[in-house]
Amino acid sequence: MKLILKENPDVELTVTVEYPKQSSQVSRIIQKLRTEEQFLIGSENCRNYKVLVSDIFYIESVDKRTFIYTKGMVFRSEKRLYQLENELKEYDFVKVSRTCLVNINELVHIKALANSRLEAELSNGEKIIVSRTYIP
Repeated sequence: MKLILKENPDVELTVTVEYPKQSSQVSRIIQKLRTEEQFLIGSENCRNYKVLVSDIFYIESVDKRTFIYTKGMVFRSEKRLYQLENELKEYDFVKVSRTCLVNINELVHIKALANSRLEAELSNGEKIIVSRTYIP
């Protein structure tokens, strides 16, 4: 793969991907680029914010409330976890338990635990339990 970068202050940001044949690598690159434009609405202290999908580490549902976790902030979402799961399935988010979606791009490693469960560590140091049902 060859990467060509040109800085030109007179033009709008444009990304061109040229490829000889559609492949999984090309699909992943395109998906990464699309993720940079996608956002969710999250609230914190009675203010609404645009939260970039690429900035999200994981999303968790606790007591019928949905929380979006980024590097330094936690936002509340008005949407239910299943709604966010449907919106984010094409953006590398996977369901790891009944109450949690994880951005696999932030995954550092996975460790086996007792009871056939796994522990996923994210790049921010958070550890998430992957339940047996969602291991596949």
